[in-house]
Amino acid sequence: MGIERVRVRCVLVYGDGETAVAYLETPWHPARSPLAWAAQEIAGQAGLPTNELPGREFWVDVQRLPEGALRLSGFLLVFDPRL
Repeated sequence: MGIERVRVRCVLVYGDGETAVAYLETPWHPARSPLAWAAQEIAGQAGLPTNELPGREFWVDVQRLPEGALRLSGFLLVFDPRL
């Protein structure tokens, strides 16, 4: 399975600390049925605190695994005002 770079949007972050979950709108997951992902993983890769994730868009590398699951990595902020 190849790796594809796609754009995702964080709809919501639920919880805090290590157990915080980010809900992502992806090409395969509409906003009404978002993908749940570890918020700290996204925040760490993008260089943001978890409370700043909602509403932000990211480029991410997606690998589709044989069992149908997705592996996401390399979260990069689309519009980074720090640059």
